[in-house]
Amino acid sequence: MSELRESVKIVFLENYDMDLALTMIAGVDVWLNTPKQPYEAPGTERSPEEAESMELDDLYYKLEYVIIPEYYNRRDEWINIMKNSIGMIAYYFNTHRMMRRYVTETYF
Repeated sequence: MSELRESVKIVFLENYDMDLALTMIAGVDVWLNTPKQPYEAPGTERSPEEAESMELDDLYYKLEYVIIPEYYNRRDEWINIMKNSIGMIAYYFNTHRMMRRYVTETYF
């Protein structure tokens, strides 16, 4: 899977904060939220290293065999997936709601 590192463009935003988030709310094709345990969502019985390794393997598998081939080789299907996803969840899962909840529920 390491062969994807040169061909898949990924950006890691260190010190991500609310000001930076506000500049990004226009949208992207793929928004990847990968919280690290134990900082978000309940963990499992596995060690943090084992869980992270499994999550990375799963991520690279999905990128290589599902997401990237769909995006580049089946563009019409990719667009349909995007439209269906937006139609199903955009009213609820959006950056405005996320920011509002972070500000009102997390940062006291």
